Amino acid sequence: MINNYYRQIDIDRFNYIISCFPDNILTILDVGAWDTQFKGIMEMNGYKVTSLDINPQETLMIKADITALPFKDNSFDLVTALETLEHLDSISLAHARRELSRVSSKYIIISVPYDEMPLGTGHKQRFSAKRFYCLFPNNIHTDYFGWRASYKGIRRQLCFIDKRLAYLFNMIFGVKKSIVSNWIIGIFQLKED
Repeated sequence: MINNYYRQIDIDRFNYIISCFPDNILTILDVGAWDTQFKGIMEMNGYKVTSLDINPQETLMIKADITALPFKDNSFDLVTALETLEHLDSISLAHARRELSRVSSKYIIISVPYDEMPLGTGHKQRFSAKRFYCLFPNNIHTDYFGWRASYKGIRRQLCFIDKRLAYLFNMIFGVKKSIVSNWIIGIFQLKED
């Protein structure tokens, strides 16, 4: 199911990530799935997916914390964590990296806001390209996706008042400001085939 509140750029990003999936995967875990939007798009593309979130928005999702995943070692061929790691404090991020590596037998795909300044609402981590590459040892593909206008914090302040105001501000003034890359996406290979 595609929720109607998703922007087309988000749906395009999800489809782009799916197009980057390696051929040799059968089992997928989507961590930080929230409302299962990405899971729905993966399933529309023929993949079977297990999804979890610490605050699930859907009843069929597993409630779990990224710092203590309830699966055995090497349970999934591919583990995704899209726009999740930026919400973690430094200690939780270290535990999450270990857990993602533990439950994946082959690949991890991570997507985070790129060089976000100032940090978005609820974000505790900022990822430069260098910091992103250091998340896992074997980065086999990195790309940047989407563009957003840089507002010097105006949109963030509007988010605190009402997210609809921030969205409206983005639609009206976004093209008149400097443009920066929005997301950095990386595929990390854990084990050679």
